[in-house]
Amino acid sequence: MTVPKIDANRFRREALLVCNVSSDPPTLFASLRLVFDRNIESDGSSWFTIDPATLLPTGLYDFRSIPADDQARFLEHEATGDDVTRFATLGQERPYVGILVDVTGGKPDTSARYREFLQPNGFEHELRVAFVRDGLCWGGVALYRREEGPPFINPEYKALAGVVEFMGEAMQRAILTSKLNREDEGSRAPGVVVLGPANRVDLISPPAQDWLAGLGVELGGDAWSTVLPGEVYAIASHARRTGAGHFDSGPAVSQAATASGDKVDLHAALLEAEPQGPVAVIVEPARRPTVAAPILATYGLSDEEGEVLRQALLGVPGDEATEQLASVLAKVGVAGREQLAAKVYADQYALRLDHRQPVGPDGWFEGPLPSGPVVRPAADDDGDGADAGDGDGDGEEPKPE
Repeated sequence: MTVPKIDANRFRREALLVCNVSSDPPTLFASLRLVFDRNIESDGSSWFTIDPATLLPTGLYDFRSIPADDQARFLEHEATGDDVTRFATLGQERPYVGILVDVTGGKPDTSARYREFLQPNGFEHELRVAFVRDGLCWGGVALYRREEGPPFINPEYKALAGVVEFMGEAMQRAILTSKLNREDEGSRAPGVVVLGPANRVDLISPPAQDWLAGLGVELGGDAWSTVLPGEVYAIASHARRTGAGHFDSGPAVSQAATASGDKVDLHAALLEAEPQGPVAVIVEPARRPTVAAPILATYGLSDEEGEVLRQALLGVPGDEATEQLASVLAKVGVAGREQLAAKVYADQYALRLDHRQPVGPDGWFEGPLPSGPVVRPAADDDGDGADAGDGDGDGEEPKPE
């Protein structure tokens, strides 16, 4: 058995360059998969989008691992199963990386995921990493190796832990980018500013105009003549510097305050893999995780009760005898907090995943609960399973641009 080797510096450079380029989730996953394949070999992988409020899955992009017929059950187990290194726990525990054989004390068969999904598909080894920035998990990946392959090793673990923050920012930005492509006209929709060479303003989307007006920007003339806040130019320069191979700072993200005291987040990325080329700066309202409004409406929960539900779903210790938690359990229709995840997932996530409902800027699905039959895509020619909840509904394996 060949012992795997990894050039941690090369992996970090390649991963950060990919994370610094604007993309949607399928393209980001495909590009990262190429980087992983060059540096951390695997025989299959499962890529997830995650609701940062509840840490329940909102999408699965599978590559030669879990058969299409098993993916719904696989996602249900991820959301509700009693198992190690689920993203519901991995996304809350630094360094957000886990090797199955290590966390099970050398006994992977004690994991239900191993027994029900990995071993039956020929996989012996698993390494997982959650994509987390600023304490919020937006996605993650599970890498698999077959029995004849080498186990995952500590240098690979450490290399992944070193890029978690960048992958977390890239994942959130990718979700925002796909939202921009759908041209939502809502008042809190994210907007984009495109800066060309020398930071000349080439484009300001309508939602971005609203946010920039709140930051005191005078609009009305040509975009190129607009003078932006210093924070926008600074974050664009940060993205250019990262694209040029200077990785001494964190991801290109910052925050600014509007005249009314509201906070807006700024996310910058190169539009092309060229530091002197155009830079996209996404402007959006600063968000903290909250349970989605449709979930609150379904169970008749107040905003305060929604936070109680969120804490319970995340496994935060609490006294079930408290009046608030007892009220939430009664409204959801379960006897105890251990049934909450299964009930909420079944009611609110499973059908949306089956219909591949796209994800909005807050990490929750867009649109009402779908109805009608689920149309299954044909299997791909290369033998990997169809994707569940892939955001664009085509069921194809994402490919790099």
